[in-house]
Order: sequence, then structure tokens, then C-alpha cells
Amino acid sequence: MSRSFRYPEFEDPQIRPRYTGIPTFFRTPFQETASGLDIALVGVPFDGGVTNRPGARHGPREIRNQSSLIRKMNPA
Repeated sequence: MSRSFRYPEFEDPQIRPRYTGIPTFFRTPFQETASGLDIALVGVPFDGGVTNRPGARHGPREIRNQSSLIRKMNPA
């Protein structure tokens, strides 16, 4: 059984700025359904495991924020 794998293309931040659209992990295209996917990552905000400090619920969003800064190459 031969299956081809295609890496998603990163969107050019000059065409679509990083702060627009639905925030997804590594700015991959958003999909309504899981049909045709081999794996799906879902970030669920939850503060139930933290008793004295809120803030764990911000984790999934911050992971998406930081992953939007990834580039194809480092120009340095």
C-alpha cells in the first residue's frame, strides 16, 4: 500500500499576515471535518489541574501563536 505524503505549504506572511484568519498549529489549513486525516491535534484550554493560579487555559493559544512564527528557512 503506497501512500504519498505532502507537507503543507506555509502561507507567505507578506500575502496573509500571521495575525489574520483562524489560528491553527503551524498555520496549516483549517479543516471542518477529520475525514482524510491520519492525525489531528486539538488544543483544549483547561484550568482544572491548577489550584492556585489560572493560566493553563492560555497554553493552547500560545502554542499556536508561537508556531505561527516558524519559517521555511532561517535567513541569518
